[in-house]
Amino acid sequence: MASVKEAAMKTNEASSSRSPLVELKRLLDKIQISTGMLNIRVSVM
Repeated sequence: MASVKEAAMKTNEASSSRSPLVELKRLLDKIQISTGMLNIRVSVM
């Protein structure tokens, strides 16, 4: 979960220079990808 928090912090820093909606969409994509990877690992185990 630490990586998600780090991504959120990076998103907050970058949102000042970019569109917050774009950053939010990117963050959601990252979260979906990371949870998908976790699900794959769990199913392999």
